[in-house]
Amino acid sequence: CFVFIEAHVSPKNVCQVYEFAVVLEAHHLIYECLNIIDRQTHHVLTCTTFPSVSVSTLET
Repeated sequence: CFVFIEAHVSPKNVCQVYEFAVVLEAHHLIYECLNIIDRQTHHVLTCTTFPSVSVSTLET
């Protein structure tokens, strides 16, 4: 399951995947999400899904 999710993480869904990974304490997936957010920040911030990100995710 994690392999599939990791293979399909994109700037459009990375924040939601990150939140899911935090709940499950999936440290490798958290790390992968943070890398995508770091490398593709502009794309993440301009996605239509960004406004639905939780405050705790923004504080990360």
